Amino acid sequence: MVDWFKVMILVAEANEVIWLRSMKLLRGGPRAKAEARMMVAEKVVAAEDAGAGLLAGESLDNVVAGYSRQVQSNARRLRRS
Repeated sequence: MVDWFKVMILVAEANEVIWLRSMKLLRGGPRAKAEARMMVAEKVVAAEDAGAGLLAGESLDNVVAGYSRQVQSNARRLRRS
């Protein structure tokens, strides 16, 4: 069973990251290019991790928690830059 409250928190946090990244990308320049590359690479790794976890029998709550940790880390980093 999935804890839907945690999923909704993840959605809200992800929206903040989307907004922060959008602002950084709109500024352009080398930092925006680096952020775009990092964003794509992170998404590939996150999808691989989630898929591997699910195939190994990991719960959906654990998958959500993994995404949440990454999203929170990105939000902290983007708020500083």
